[in-house]
Amino acid sequence: MALMGAMFASSSALNIFGQSMGVIGNNLANTNTVGFKASRAAFQDVLAQSVGYTEAEGTNQVGNGVNVGAISPILEQGTFEQTSMPTDLGIDGQGYFVVMD
Repeated sequence: MALMGAMFASSSALNIFGQSMGVIGNNLANTNTVGFKASRAAFQDVLAQSVGYTEAEGTNQVGNGVNVGAISPILEQGTFEQTSMPTDLGIDGQGYFVVMD
């Protein structure tokens, strides 16, 4: 069963790497899109089982691959650009501009 666990852990890593490359690709494809906010993939361990307990180390846990914990937007302040349109606006600081309630 150890070989199957190793194969599953490595295949899950390749799958999650592909998903993170999709997030990066989306960020690159929308680089020049006005108002686009990039995203970041966060990874987490998938624990399969606990094996043994010692006073010094606590519980030893065996991993079973990785998973995407969250894909969260990066909400940092962007740059402002001067336009010739009197209806264009930009928001300084944190928050969103509510268009419709």
